[in-house]
Parts: sequence; C-alpha cells; structure tokens
Amino acid sequence: MNALRLIFIAVISVFCVSGCAVYDKKGIKDSAVKFPESYQPPRYLTTDELIKEIHKNNTQIKTFKADTKIIFKNTIRNAGSFQSLGKMAVERPYKMRLRGYNFIGGATFDMASDGKTFWVYIAQEGKVYTGSSEFPPKSDLPAIKIRPNDILESVLFNNLVSYTREKISFYEYIPGYYILYVAQKSGENYYIRKKLWVKDTTFEIIRHQTFDEKRTIVLDVLVHELYNFKNQGYFPKKFEMIRPASHLDLVIEFSAVEPGVEFDDKIFTFKIPENTEIINLD
Repeated sequence: MNALRLIFIAVISVFCVSGCAVYDKKGIKDSAVKFPESYQPPRYLTTDELIKEIHKNNTQIKTFKADTKIIFKNTIRNAGSFQSLGKMAVERPYKMRLRGYNFIGGATFDMASDGKTFWVYIAQEGKVYTGSSEFPPKSDLPAIKIRPNDILESVLFNNLVSYTREKISFYEYIPGYYILYVAQKSGENYYIRKKLWVKDTTFEIIRHQTFDEKRTIVLDVLVHELYNFKNQGYFPKKFEMIRPASHLDLVIEFSAVEPGVEFDDKIFTFKIPENTEIINLD
C-alpha cells in the first residue's frame, strides 16, 4: 500500500464571465473591451497594475513554520480518506520540509526540497524518491503523485511579476473578482497556462489553475480560508489541491502559523536512512 494514497475529484465548474480587457498579442486579440455597467470593478486597472497588486498582497511572507493537518482522499478505490498530522517549514521560493506523523495505517512520510533537489521518503515502503526541484516539472511523476514544489506553488504563489514576463496576460471581471489569464507560447500559437481568481478589493488569490498545451487542467488549487497577517499579506488557513492526472485530492489545514522565521538550511536537506532504496525520477 502506498503511504500517500491520493485521488482525483471532479473539477469544480468554471465560472462564467462577461466583460473583458487587455488582450495584447497575436492569437489573443488586440483591443480592450469596455466592461458592461453592471460589471464595473471597484477601480479600473491595467493588466500590469493588477499583477503588481496581486504580487504585493500574496508574496510578502518569505518564510513560515506551521502545524498541519493533511487529508488524502481515495474515492476511486473506495478507500475513503487518510489523515496525517505534520510540521511544515518553508522558505521562498522553493525550500520546504514537511514531516507527516500519526498517519492512519501507521505510515509516515518526509518531504524536503532545498531549492534544487527534492526528496520524498515513504517509511513504510523503505523508499526515497528524488529529483530536480524544477517547477513546473518536465513531466508528471506517477510514482509518487506529488512533489514538494506542487505544495509550495499551492500555498505560496511565487513571483507573479517574473512569471508573467515574456508571456501574454489579460483579465476578465465578474462582480467581486478579477480573473487573470496568463498565456504561454507553444510553436506559433498561445495557450492559457494559468488562470487565477482574485478578490477585487483585497487581491487575495482564492483559486488558481494550471493547464497544459492540450488545455487540460494539471493543477487546480482552491483556497477555502485565509489568515491576514496585516503588513505581511495573506496566507491560507486551508487549501485544496487537485491534480487530475495523478488522481490526487489533497487538503491541507494550517494552524500555529509563524511567519518570518529564520531557518538553518540544513532543515531543507534530507538525510537518507541506511538500507533505503533510492529512486531517481530525473
């Protein structure tokens, strides 16, 4: 039995939208469309201004530690859900340590990333999976279903300003929300790589999706609750991460969150136990 028994749930239906603005390159559209009067945002923003507001309000927390409650669901095998308590430490952009314990069924796990290399250790299997921390990954990793950086991108949406550089961005507006699209070039055409739902007054990211070139959702993240750390911005109390290709439905709840913690880099490096099988996924 794999210690991380993960599963897919049906993707929540996509919001309907009307009124749009700021399409700006070949294959997208080259003019802004006026908002219907009933769909006026609190204030008009250019796409660049919107991206900067989102970045400012969602990327101020550089480090944190927290207690976690993690729920893995496995509806395909009718196995119900499996829970684990844990401890997490994170340093932007891609350093993370997440230890799971008291896992139903007696299994434990340890996930780490030092920003270059990741490790996922499944104690019950006596195996450690390792590979490059590159994000997004070059390919799916069916052996382990999930990598540390998948969680990091769900919890902390990293530098949106840098991410959108050399890509095409535009947004739509519905009452209460900006919906930001980021289009990426593939050959001669563009496809939607990311889609973000953002509150129109606080600029909190409450949902974001990642697509592949076939317009298939590869990652769908829903934020259910948020902490507001005043001068440090917003942080999720609870989020759900869905990866359809990996049959994954993962929910993480945070408590005892402490932002601004200084870490020794050693915490983000995993020491492989003796007699452990090493599986390199690169």
